Amino acid sequence: MLDEKAKLLMTAKGYDKAFTNILSSAKVTTQVEAFKILEQEYKSYFGKTKYTNFQSYRQARDKRLKRK
Repeated sequence: MLDEKAKLLMTAKGYDKAFTNILSSAKVTTQVEAFKILEQEYKSYFGKTKYTNFQSYRQARDKRLKRK
């Protein structure tokens, strides 16, 4: 059974929110660093990464933001 964090990461909106939360942490200084941390979390839940690299995530996020 998946916990709330895993359920959040399953949606694009939830993934973006988790990314923003990690990025706002004092320990993280770059978007790439936040992405790597989030991908590790995602992999721990699902056994694979959600995006192949940061550029792939950024392009997907930008497309979602433009649709709004």
